Amino acid sequence: MTWLLRVHIRLITLLIPLLDHHLTPVQMARLFSRGRAWKPYRRISPEVVVRQVQQALRRPRWMKRRSCYRLGLTTCHFLGLAGTAPHLHFAIAPPGLDSRRLHGHCWVTLGDQTMTAPPEESVQMRRFMECRRDRNNRFLVERSPAAVAKSHNHNPPRRPGYGKAASALPQSEP
Repeated sequence: MTWLLRVHIRLITLLIPLLDHHLTPVQMARLFSRGRAWKPYRRISPEVVVRQVQQALRRPRWMKRRSCYRLGLTTCHFLGLAGTAPHLHFAIAPPGLDSRRLHGHCWVTLGDQTMTAPPEESVQMRRFMECRRDRNNRFLVERSPAAVAKSHNHNPPRRPGYGKAASALPQSEP
């Protein structure tokens, strides 16, 4: 059964970078935190699942700067397929020297136990969002109050390729 898990992990880890170009982080979290109706890996312990995912992603070729994001999505997906209820957490660090780059972290918890690496204590990160499924299999996104207030005050940067049609239109002068 673990060989099937390893093959399945490889397929999902190849799919994540492709989908990341087209979906937002919330859509990705919704897609990869599937419901617990189908549990093909329910006989495999969560520790084995996490170890298999970490082993498959130990040397990332794609998404090197966002390896925790890919690891978190994959771990969350396979812990759900193992019949558990994982929580996917996102945190953002305040801007450093380069204010144009966003620094964040993603990790997975299972109850009170952290399954993937949490943010480092030396970096002051603010928890931004938590994604999970409830008992009725509804997808829930809980945002921190500070993150909600900031999101209402400014527009997030657009991904490359989004909004090109609007910027290509000729601008009329007043």
